[in-house]
Amino acid sequence: MRSIRILDHKEQVRASFDVKENIVIEVEYDVDVEKHNICAHLYFYHESGLCLFCAMDHKYTPYLNAVNPKGRHKARCNVPKNIFSEGLYNIEPVIVTFPTSRMVSYYKSAVIFQMTDDMSDEDGVRYRYEREWPSVAMRMDIEWSDFT
Repeated sequence: MRSIRILDHKEQVRASFDVKENIVIEVEYDVDVEKHNICAHLYFYHESGLCLFCAMDHKYTPYLNAVNPKGRHKARCNVPKNIFSEGLYNIEPVIVTFPTSRMVSYYKSAVIFQMTDDMSDEDGVRYRYEREWPSVAMRMDIEWSDFT
């Protein structure tokens, strides 16, 4: 793996985001030998050490049924707003072969980012909730309905 970057909507590298912002995780890696389909996995960890989820690019890669050609490759994971709570998070990228899942490279806590809540508008999960948010790692905007 050559690099991992966290980008905002203007494609600027940042380490701190508001919970109401979309973020992009960009992974760049080199393929030296045309032998496998190479995929990127991103493990997202909360500051408590809990692994929240793993995002994998195998479903979206243009090489799903082919071998990655030699050269530099880039994959982007688009993480939508209103998923994380305030706090620190780290990402552990893993580059694997697909479908055999042989690990090619792994980097523990390769990048750390912070989520904040500026409480500035009603676009987020918080909406008009003014008290302290519960101490949870994820703050997902899950729709409710059928209020009878």
